[in-house]
Amino acid sequence: MQGLDKSNVGNAATSTFPKDAHLKPNDIPNAISCMAATFVTLQPVSVALARRVGAKYWIPLIMIAWGAVSMAHAGINGTKTLYALRLLLGALEGGFTPTTFYYLGTLYPHYMLGFRLGLFCGMYSIAGAFSGLISYAIFHINSTHLHDWQLLFLIEGGMTIFFALLTLAVFPDKLSTAWFLNAKEREHAVRRLAIDNPQFDAEGNQIEDPRKVTWRDVRDAVTDWKKMLLVACNICATMPGHVFGVFLPVILKGMGYKTALSSNLMSVSPFIVGAVGVFVCVYLSDRYHTRSIPIVVSMALALVGFIVLAASKNNTL
Repeated sequence: MQGLDKSNVGNAATSTFPKDAHLKPNDIPNAISCMAATFVTLQPVSVALARRVGAKYWIPLIMIAWGAVSMAHAGINGTKTLYALRLLLGALEGGFTPTTFYYLGTLYPHYMLGFRLGLFCGMYSIAGAFSGLISYAIFHINSTHLHDWQLLFLIEGGMTIFFALLTLAVFPDKLSTAWFLNAKEREHAVRRLAIDNPQFDAEGNQIEDPRKVTWRDVRDAVTDWKKMLLVACNICATMPGHVFGVFLPVILKGMGYKTALSSNLMSVSPFIVGAVGVFVCVYLSDRYHTRSIPIVVSMALALVGFIVLAASKNNTL
């Protein structure tokens, strides 16, 4: 749902959205850049709040909020409204992915976590594929009261709110209270985590996570060169993926698929292939207990793809 709500502006851009909302040619790209300002900077704040409030409650809370903001896009009637809503959307969505990573880390030991994080991240590609299919279907609706892009924002934002309420009902606060496990399974799951990532005080007594972020935690993170190097690698790796995730329907329209229907439909297959690639890489990574080789191979494939894309004179390739 987060992937859908973040990228649906790209689907809407292939329709009459810019004209109906009185937008200039560069307003949508600029608005997406504005979103990054709050999306990136407020992630640490959101995660800190999630640890204090509890991921079980924080995740559905921000989902309800950004679902409402996504629905509000249906009322855009100018540049200022678009910019304001994208800034709000970035602020609310920013902490979702890192909070989910933290939450999954409280449920699974390290040696089981990689594949599950990969399944989670792969859903962004699935969201891109479904975004094209959903847009294709919605753009076939001939409403007498609303434009097709308004229906797109309303339907996808409403779906997010629905799943937020479902999440609140289903997610356990912690393993020791997981309703879907019996007493023996809960005890085993908690013990497994304790062995994998034990925390002890000076006297050797195990301590629980205090669910807060201290200034020491912040200092340790920003002064660790290994973490900062991973941050730089993450920026380089996700930048092209983010561009395609939002603008692929617009890119396809520029490649000759002129109608909103055809450009959105043609965006489905690349996202499906991307999801399969993610699942294969993370499975092999966990299976053979290696991280660097799948990363290097996948980045090399992406680099070859970008070279072909830039050098090719034939759009059908």
